[in-house]
Amino acid sequence: QISPEQVELMLKMHEGGGGNLTTEQTACEFLKQQPDVVLKAVPDCITNPIQNPKIGDVVWNAAELSCQQLFCPKNQVLIYDSAAGLIRCRECKQENAGTVPAPDQMSCMPCPAGSEPDSDGAKCQACPPGRYAPEAATPQCQACPHGEYNPLRN
Repeated sequence: QISPEQVELMLKMHEGGGGNLTTEQTACEFLKQQPDVVLKAVPDCITNPIQNPKIGDVVWNAAELSCQQLFCPKNQVLIYDSAAGLIRCRECKQENAGTVPAPDQMSCMPCPAGSEPDSDGAKCQACPPGRYAPEAATPQCQACPHGEYNPLRN
């Protein structure tokens, strides 16, 4: 809210410029002299940005032109471009097969040997009997070689 006193000050600035200041110039001069107005009008997520945001933090979303709480589905990781104010989520399997979101959902982590991502890509699961994953980050458990068998589950 701008008070009547502040409006009067803006008009005096305009008149002081010989009536030749544009609305933009007048507003700019006004805000230079009234920084508290800016702080009250601008959302806190802009005036106090978080340097390394994580899931649950509130940040400026340039695409939505509003503050937004960071959220991604459990099978996705957060991609946040603080310079551009853009937020998106990405499934780990899109770029890193054999990986799932880390607990903080800020990066992907490989599934350990003997496991693969579940069908949702949200967590690692043990290879079923008769199948194995020889290395970490194996995208899918493989059938055991002829004559060999993996009896383990978990």
